[in-house]
Amino acid sequence: MSRPGRASCRNSIPLRRVILIQAVVLLALTGSWSLMPRDQKLAVAATALRQPYPLTVNLRSSTATVITSLHADERVISDADLQQALRMLIPRFSRSQLRPNLIEHALRTWGSTIDFGDPDAISGPEMAAFLTDSARHLESWNNKVDPMIDDAPQGVYVPFGGARSNSVHHDHALAALTESGLALDYPVITPRRTTSVRYILDEALRDFRLDGVEPEWSVLSFGLWMAQDGITEWHNGSGRRISFDSLVNRLVREAMQRGVCLGTHRVYTLAALLRLHHMHDQTLLRPATAEVAARYLHEVQRRIEQSQNEDGSWSVNWMQLPEGPEIPTDDSPLNRSIIATGHHLEWMAISPEEFHVPREQIIKAGEWLTQQLLASSPEDVELNYTYYSHVVRALALWRGSSPAEFYTQHAQQAPDPLEPEESSLEESSLNDAEQAPEPNPQPIDASVL
Repeated sequence: MSRPGRASCRNSIPLRRVILIQAVVLLALTGSWSLMPRDQKLAVAATALRQPYPLTVNLRSSTATVITSLHADERVISDADLQQALRMLIPRFSRSQLRPNLIEHALRTWGSTIDFGDPDAISGPEMAAFLTDSARHLESWNNKVDPMIDDAPQGVYVPFGGARSNSVHHDHALAALTESGLALDYPVITPRRTTSVRYILDEALRDFRLDGVEPEWSVLSFGLWMAQDGITEWHNGSGRRISFDSLVNRLVREAMQRGVCLGTHRVYTLAALLRLHHMHDQTLLRPATAEVAARYLHEVQRRIEQSQNEDGSWSVNWMQLPEGPEIPTDDSPLNRSIIATGHHLEWMAISPEEFHVPREQIIKAGEWLTQQLLASSPEDVELNYTYYSHVVRALALWRGSSPAEFYTQHAQQAPDPLEPEESSLEESSLNDAEQAPEPNPQPIDASVL
C-alpha cells in the first residue's frame, strides 16, 4: 500500500510545465491584444475598469457653426410687421418659477448677447446665465427643486422631462446654448463645481444612443460643433461608433408624422446637416447618405406642396397626400397649424430653393402666420411663447436676417405693443407637442413644446 503523500507527488504537474503553460497563455493573450484594433482595446479596458469609453473628440473651434438664411424676400413679411412681431416676442417672463423650456426657446431665438434696454425684459446674457448657473435656476424656484444641471462622473448632465423646473426634451438645452453662440469655455456652474459648456457637450456625446428618444436636438448640436472641424464620427460611452451617416439614417427611418412638433424638428435637423455638409467641403456625409437626406427633404417638399390649406397654413396632417391612405389624427386647431406652418417656413429658410414649395405658397404661409401672431394678445403670446418663437425666427430668416439682427437695426423704431400683464389663464398640463390639445381654436400652453 502506497503512501498518500508519494501518490500525490506522482500525480502532480511538474512546476516547469505549469510555467510553460502560463507562458504560452500569456503570449497568446499578448498576441491577441496586439492584433486587436485600438477601439476594441479601449472598449475592453473601459469594461474592465468600469469606466465610460474614453471620448476622443478634439474640437479646435471655440464656437459652433451658425447656419444663416439663404433667402431674403420682403413679400413674406414687411419691415413694419416684422418689427411688431419681434417686439411681441421680447421675453418678459416672471423671474419666479422660470421654466427652462421658455428660456431655451427665447435664447435660441434671440442669441446670448441681445440687450433689449428694458429692465422687464430678460437679456441674452441673463438667459444664458439662467441655463448655465445652477444657483440662478434654484433661486427662481425657491430652492425647492432639483438642479437643472448636475455633475456626472466625467461631465455635466442636464435632466429632462418630469418636473416643470427641468428642461423638457433630451439635449434641448444643449441645442439652445449651441445655437445662441456661447463658446465652449463659457462657464457652467453646477451645485458642486465650475466647469464649461464643453462638459455638457462631452456628456451628451458619451450619453447618445442611436435608439434613444428625441435625437433631433442632439444631432443638430453635434453637427454644429463637429462639422467645421472635420469630425464625422466618434464613440459613445459604451464604445459604439457613431457617425453622421448613421445619424441621418436614424432620423429618416421613422414615419413622418412621428416626433416632437408634428415631426418638423426632424426635418429641420436634416436640412441643417445637409447645409453643414455643403458648407464644409461635402465631407460630413458620404455621397449616398447625403442623397438619402436630400430624398427625404424632397419628399417633405412634395407633401407640403400638396397639403397646404387655402389660407396658406399647414395643419397637423401636413404629411398627408391626397392619394395616400388616411393618417388618423386628432383635430387640428389653430395652435397646431401655427406649429406646423412656422416650423416648415423655418427649415425652408436655411435650405436651397430646390427643396422649397413654390414661392407663392411660402408667401401665403408668411402672410397667414403674420396675421395670426399680430392678432394675438400679449397673454396669448406669453402662454404660447415656444412655438411663436419659431414663427418669428422663421419670418426673420425669410428677410435674410435673424431676430436679434433685425431688432437691433429696425425694431426699436416701432411703437411698443401693450406690455403683457400677469396672465390669469390656467396653463395646460401638456407634456409634449404630440399630446392632443383641446378640440377648439383657443391657444394652448406651448411652453412644453
